[in-house]
Amino acid sequence: MSYILELAQGVDIGRTKENNEDCVGVDTDKGIFILADGIGGHNAGEIASAMAVDFLLNSMADIQSSADTSIDIWKQCLMDQLVSAVVKCNSLIYSAGQREIHMKGMGTTVVAGFVVEDQLIYVHVGDSRLYRLRKGRLDQLTEDHTLFQEVKKMSMDGEIDYEATIPRNIVTRALGADPEVKPDTASTHIQAEDVYLICSDGLSDKLPDDTIHKTIGESGKLASMVDYLIMQANEAGGEDNISVILMGVKQYSLLQGFKRLIT
Repeated sequence: MSYILELAQGVDIGRTKENNEDCVGVDTDKGIFILADGIGGHNAGEIASAMAVDFLLNSMADIQSSADTSIDIWKQCLMDQLVSAVVKCNSLIYSAGQREIHMKGMGTTVVAGFVVEDQLIYVHVGDSRLYRLRKGRLDQLTEDHTLFQEVKKMSMDGEIDYEATIPRNIVTRALGADPEVKPDTASTHIQAEDVYLICSDGLSDKLPDDTIHKTIGESGKLASMVDYLIMQANEAGGEDNISVILMGVKQYSLLQGFKRLIT
């Protein structure tokens, strides 16, 4: 089955920040999306996130796979190449931070993915997120790389009140923070009418899942949904930069294909 992808994006400085350290990039024709949330303050975080988006947009466009293999090997090949690109990106950002004193300590989160055939291959580092809305159900596909999440997983007996004592914004993994990085990668089978949300914590920290669910579950243009999500995050405080990408999946038809050719 063939699909048509629609992508919309938006970045907002928020209400209290003096500069924007978020960066996003998409390639609708190739089904590529990248979102990065810079860390380091001043201009350093902004540089790191821009470096990540620029490098990965170029690298991901060159990712290839062989159709002469099983589906499992095919997907693993794609994921391996994506991880390799992120590891190289980490080295690039880390080296720049070591060379330039004004960039020292910079880093960035990243969520990146691309669609091949009926598969969405994705990778993430940090606490920026990927959600999927399918048939009325919203699922978070990525797991935050934060101290809060690690303590939450260890507190199975409920003896630690991590909700009250552990800050949510301490990231345990980031591109450029260390010489090596361990990205998490996975794949999911896409379906017609899926909506995928990629966002920085400037959105996810301010809006509960039910608000996100209600907003992206409404019919309408993705660009309008992006604007509305950003507006809601700002109305909830807007203490951080807010970046959003929405990707909608539509089933391809001959009529739609003809319309794309003539527009």
